[in-house]
Amino acid sequence: MFPDASSDGIAPNAPGENIIWMADALREVDARQALPTPPGAGDIATIIYTSGTTGTPKGIPYTHQQCLIAVDSILSAFPSFNSTDVAVCILPLSHLFQRIINLCTIAMSGHSYFINDPKTFQADIQHINPTILVGVPMLFEKMHENVEQKLSVIPFQLGRLLPLSWVRHKLLGRRMRVMITGSAPISSSILQFYRKLGVPFFEAYGMSENIIPMAMNTLELHKDEAVGKTFAENAVHIQEDGEIYVSGPGVFAGYWDEDNRALFTDDGFFKTGDIGHLDDDGFLYLTGRKSDLIKTSTGRRIMPLKIKETLGDVTGVEHALIFGNGRKHLVAMLQCKAKDSIDLAQLKHTIAAMNASLADYEKIQDVLLVTDIFSPEKGHLTSSLKLRSNHIEKLYLNDIDNLYQSISTALAGDITIQYSSNLHG
Repeated sequence: MFPDASSDGIAPNAPGENIIWMADALREVDARQALPTPPGAGDIATIIYTSGTTGTPKGIPYTHQQCLIAVDSILSAFPSFNSTDVAVCILPLSHLFQRIINLCTIAMSGHSYFINDPKTFQADIQHINPTILVGVPMLFEKMHENVEQKLSVIPFQLGRLLPLSWVRHKLLGRRMRVMITGSAPISSSILQFYRKLGVPFFEAYGMSENIIPMAMNTLELHKDEAVGKTFAENAVHIQEDGEIYVSGPGVFAGYWDEDNRALFTDDGFFKTGDIGHLDDDGFLYLTGRKSDLIKTSTGRRIMPLKIKETLGDVTGVEHALIFGNGRKHLVAMLQCKAKDSIDLAQLKHTIAAMNASLADYEKIQDVLLVTDIFSPEKGHLTSSLKLRSNHIEKLYLNDIDNLYQSISTALAGDITIQYSSNLHG
């Protein structure tokens, strides 16, 4: 029922306030004017845009039916989600998975809090006390870094006495019961850190071109190193070269106002561009992206994902990139906050240990350290916080060229480390 309202639309007991009640507004609608036709299941509900990692963002329309199917899929994967759950929205709404999680909270009559300033995120967590957190690796790495900084000023003996529950509550609030990360690989050390705090923390794999996640680890079904078990709604085929093809009700019909014929096979499978494999239990493992494949001047084809993950685990490293297309050797670029934030001895030890398990043509002997802050505003990252590797390589091309020139003068087996000479962006 609508509250009582006066005939002129002014609420009683509120003289001077120009409040229009819905009941009055509806009465003013011309009875002869037809109300808008409700949208159909096949009508477009939203158009989201790709992150623009390799070029201009492209529009992807999704229907109302596809949105509902995606919500049902996720809630089926997490049957314990219910009306008492509280989620936080920290990712931009251009991030498709975050948007669907928001819809999930509506579907289960839960709550979703929007945080518009990342700087207040940690403080907001203490007030909200969420139960569900969806994020990207950078978010969880920053949270881990903040904890490490705070613990570093506590006397060692006292720090050892702090219970994990105290750390967990300070970091995640009092009620966190599941966290999900996606969009990019996350280091195993970060996963284990949160799991030691007693929080189930899982990887998922999705893409803008499929509103249903491709695969996800869940409370009931999970495996380390896998990005999860494929959703029943997705038909996933692995090609001879490892590329992942997918079809299903959540797969987009094509980019808005684009020629999409080359994106799909004749039988309707979308060519994802991702490389991976399935195990016998239907769990999916990612190796990298076709576009990340490096072809050296000697004809070697190298997928650098594992190398990037290893170097990204080094303390102080914010981002790790590998370059080498058209060159004889691979080189690494490591982004850090300051020159003294990385222990160079530890870095060289990590590289030497990693190289011992790599083929000669995969080994890293030369490293460029940069202290610029990577951000979407400067073009290093997309709006969904993915690295724009091609753009970054162009920005630092002079530094990379100088690094390659130093290779000829370095002793065999030596690991050369140089700092970027200029700030970029």
